[in-house]
Amino acid sequence: MLGYRSVGNYVFEPFLSLCQGLMGGGKLRFSSAIGAVLLVWLTGPVAAQNAGTRPLIFIPGIFGSKLCQDGDPKRVLWGSATALSLLPKLKLHADGKTSDVVVKPCGEIDEFVYFGPLGQDIYGNFLKALDTAGYKRDKNLFVFAYDWRLSNFENAKILEAEIEKYAVLAELGLSGQFDVVAHSMGGLIITILQNSANPRIARVVTVSTPFQGSVKLFSSLESGWGWIQRKLVSMKQVRDTVLD
Repeated sequence: MLGYRSVGNYVFEPFLSLCQGLMGGGKLRFSSAIGAVLLVWLTGPVAAQNAGTRPLIFIPGIFGSKLCQDGDPKRVLWGSATALSLLPKLKLHADGKTSDVVVKPCGEIDEFVYFGPLGQDIYGNFLKALDTAGYKRDKNLFVFAYDWRLSNFENAKILEAEIEKYAVLAELGLSGQFDVVAHSMGGLIITILQNSANPRIARVVTVSTPFQGSVKLFSSLESGWGWIQRKLVSMKQVRDTVLD
């Protein structure tokens, strides 16, 4: 039977905290390791017991996956402070799937580095905490980076196919299962998949998934997050891209 737990239903996105950091200035390091604490707290000793046997899938929130032109990690369009000026390239066409350039996800965002020591952790500390707990990338830990511009239903289909690839890497056979930790919009994606009763999913933990909507985002889309953000990319460009 599927185990399903949710922590919070508000919006806490890497992009919002990044822009707030730009507005406030100074050294800012948001620790996503709290997610690992939540995982242990919510699932208790069972999680530790299964850590070596049941693999884990982590699904980032909206804006939490890097997007690269042609999937080339050297051509980042979203995922670094310097790439903010390239945001208009991500605008989708009317079909809701294509843009002027070929865009593919190229990993999760571990941190934003503004300049030298100035930066902000996004998922880096969280993944390090999982590593310490015994989860190893591409063995029993898999991160589903996705194109957050697309429909959640489209990404749920992509996730379903990726899960079968993960199962091969984890040597799960035909009936092995995964636990899932999903942040924010990632929780919506896994919920869509679970509505089809996917047999590969054993337990799900969602963190800050906006099951009741995300209306607070609109005030930020209206007024922005400070002069540095507006210098790099205008709010009209942000709205035209994010809301397309």
